[in-house]
Amino acid sequence: MKLFNKTQIDGLVYVAMHDRDVMELIPKLSIPIVLVYCYDTSKKNYYVTYDNMDVIADVAEYLVKHGHEKIGVIKGAEDPLPSQKRLRSFITQLEKAGKELKEEYIFPGAWEFGDGVKAYERFKQLEEKPTAIFAMNDLMATGFMDAALNDGVRIPEDVSVIGFDNRQECRFTRPRLTTVDIPLEKMGEKAGQVLLDLISGKTPENRKVILPCEFLEKFSYLNQQEEILCERKF
Repeated sequence: MKLFNKTQIDGLVYVAMHDRDVMELIPKLSIPIVLVYCYDTSKKNYYVTYDNMDVIADVAEYLVKHGHEKIGVIKGAEDPLPSQKRLRSFITQLEKAGKELKEEYIFPGAWEFGDGVKAYERFKQLEEKPTAIFAMNDLMATGFMDAALNDGVRIPEDVSVIGFDNRQECRFTRPRLTTVDIPLEKMGEKAGQVLLDLISGKTPENRKVILPCEFLEKFSYLNQQEEILCERKF
């Protein structure tokens, strides 16, 4: 970033690999910076990110409406704020619906495929198993699904699985993985607009822009022996 500053660029869009606080990573530069997929708790920089709370409430509400009483969660790493927000929002929405997220139904994870596999190994040891699992990202969801299917468990007949991210892996799961779509393209477009405003001397209305996610219910059906894959947005 110091090199960018020396080459006299007019502005910079910084895209993080994870949704996290990058305050300590961003040096003080003389050019405008817009952060994407991350945030700055010092409130010095403009940033564009997505809503971690409302869409999780939609996931919980969806599972409750589909009659699930026993619901499990594969959570992300302990420290990241997004993981904490998702879990807190999920628990709150379940409580509003009169449901409880039991401690034994909260499976540890750290965002990787193998964490989903480990979650399934813990899941199968439970006497009373959840009928639905919400994994806080698609990699853990697909790991759980793969281990379950290999063990003869039917999805969604025996256990329903929902992910988060709408990653490329969702295209290849059978059955299709219902998930949450993060508005990555819209975040990029908005970051570009904010940066151009800053370069031209305009002051954007908001220093923090939070865009909504969409809950995608994915399903398939047979039409003249051909499998039709569909998705429905909420």
